[in-house]
Amino acid sequence: MGSLNLLLILILPIVGVLVVWFTSKRNDNIINTFIALLCGICVLIALLTPSGDLFSISTGFHSVRFILGNINRIFLLFSTSIWCLTALFLTGYIRYMENRARFLSFFMLTLWSVICVFLAGDLLTFYFFFELMALFSYFLVIHQESIEALSSGNLYIFTAFVGGLAVLSAVMIMYSEGGTFEFEKLNFVIEHGGLKGCLALGLLITGFAIKAGCLPFHFWLPRAHPVAPAPASALLSGVLVKSGVFGIMQILRYTSLPYLGLVLMILGSLSTLYGGFMALCDNYPKRLLAYGTISQIGYIFISIGAMNLAGVHTSIAPYLHIYAHGLSKTAMFLIIGYIYLKTYEMRQIKNLTLVPLVAIVFGGLNLVGFPGFIGYTAKVLTKDLLARLSNQGMFFQWVEVIFRLSGILTAAYMAKLFFYFCELYLNRREEISLSTIKEFNIMIFVLCLLVFLTIGIGLLPIVASMVEINLYSPAKISASLLDIITGTIVYLKLKGYIKRPALIPRLSYRKTTSKLVDYFNYLVQMCINIPASIDISVALFGTFIPLLYLLLIL
Repeated sequence: MGSLNLLLILILPIVGVLVVWFTSKRNDNIINTFIALLCGICVLIALLTPSGDLFSISTGFHSVRFILGNINRIFLLFSTSIWCLTALFLTGYIRYMENRARFLSFFMLTLWSVICVFLAGDLLTFYFFFELMALFSYFLVIHQESIEALSSGNLYIFTAFVGGLAVLSAVMIMYSEGGTFEFEKLNFVIEHGGLKGCLALGLLITGFAIKAGCLPFHFWLPRAHPVAPAPASALLSGVLVKSGVFGIMQILRYTSLPYLGLVLMILGSLSTLYGGFMALCDNYPKRLLAYGTISQIGYIFISIGAMNLAGVHTSIAPYLHIYAHGLSKTAMFLIIGYIYLKTYEMRQIKNLTLVPLVAIVFGGLNLVGFPGFIGYTAKVLTKDLLARLSNQGMFFQWVEVIFRLSGILTAAYMAKLFFYFCELYLNRREEISLSTIKEFNIMIFVLCLLVFLTIGIGLLPIVASMVEINLYSPAKISASLLDIITGTIVYLKLKGYIKRPALIPRLSYRKTTSKLVDYFNYLVQMCINIPASIDISVALFGTFIPLLYLLLIL
């Protein structure tokens, strides 16, 4: 068996689901508060459980193992913290949503699958909950049940199905070659498996890159984020894409493959440039932030690749990038949901406070790397890694240039978002007054807490003491400020040539992208009669076919 703490953190989300199901017709405020409390307990368990704790369940053929290592704790603490803050935000936001019980149920089921993914002690356990995470999050994406939401949800789950099949194929190859699903044997299979070992590695990278949303597997991400409710978008961008990053870091942890770092740097460079450019050109804030997520995932990939090639495996740069992006994007999506709710649902422009606008400023400063924030520390450490590699060839010098150019693009599209919301406030506000509605005060409190975390973690003395360089030298500070100023100037120069943002987008999903999904869905509908309003056929077939295939093989 093992640690009771791990057993508790695995059970708590299921308890939340049961409470929601059996008390859905009672006081919503009590249920919402209870869900937030459960998420808070998960954070405490992730923080206080000692490293090395193990929990296993024997199933006869295979022991399902969960282990809390140092990397597992980083991702687990990160995900549960964001989930807790989003749950707090939901206590005020969810009363304006339909089908609240259904959303909360899949909200907790997704948390459960995410916890299991980050605690998975072997590849088979990882794969199983990786697929369940895709299924449960699918219902968060399609929650509004609009045509756009259903179409984007189908693309999301179909893409997850392809990524899951890639991971499953790699798991089967690993078992056939090594006779085990342990992460520790991954290096042996890759080095001694010949062509099959290389194929397994390629399939794992493909499956994890699809979930991370990096180029060229990014196409689902700008479609899924805008159609989901704001809290779901926050979790998709802030946490779920990091499961793909976690998978890649697990590969690097148990293998010694220098060329893999090179591949990650190439993918990261392409992603960060493409995402930044598309974010600058897009006119819908949620889709703009989705493209920004592609760009930030590129930052993370570059940081991981540079860490691997430089041989500095103790660098904290990738983890700081993960925290910086997760906190800022969670805050950004929740801010947009808050403003949209007040302006288009409540019609109370006069009750808007300056807090969301200030939160946008601080969240943006964190993303662009303003001194004092987590993003600044992460970028300085990544630049240091790239500087160590710059004498090994011109490629690394170009990556260094691309990294800085991407920072300028980030500053440009964040300036675009900031000026848009400034215009919204100045043109449509009647007076500055605090909202008298308790639910909105709770949402404002969560936004303030997210902003505090982006500053607080960046200024922690322990962060500065874990690095060997001077983070706040005049040269580094001036370089960061110069990139921010340059990005702002770029936006102001291009302002007349790019689309003006709008809170309500036009229906513009690409039919060419979803033709394969629609055809697959048509075939399924011929066999199973499911109401079109809850079109789960693609979800069921997309996630459970790999699971059934696994059972048949074993």
